[in-house]
Amino acid sequence: MIVITSFYIGCLSLLYLGLSVNVIRNRWKFRTSLGTGSEAQLEKSVRMHGNFSEYVPLIMLMMALLEFNKASDTIIHGCGATLLLGRLIHAYGISIKKVPNSYRTIGMIMTFTCMLGASIHLITMALENGF
Repeated sequence: MIVITSFYIGCLSLLYLGLSVNVIRNRWKFRTSLGTGSEAQLEKSVRMHGNFSEYVPLIMLMMALLEFNKASDTIIHGCGATLLLGRLIHAYGISIKKVPNSYRTIGMIMTFTCMLGASIHLITMALENGF
């Protein structure tokens, strides 16, 4: 079993569920079934959810491949913890009114760091194993 990645997928799935419920709650509140209308709060909740779904699945796949190919537990935990914290910080950054804000920036830097690190590690592992 891919244990470490499974843990982070579980945690991130709970966060995704929360973001999904937030979108639904705001759609009901503003009586908007598609799009965001002119409601800034609904736009924010849709973007929190959308941004998460744009980055997390690919990174989770990369983490699973790293773990399957016996990368260091430290690397996998580092990527998972960085991604989870980065996604929480980013969602908080979108939810607050102050624009621009450092929370969004920090959240994206953490997400990109995990993506870049996992990418480089996967490429290196492939080259070392006879690609």
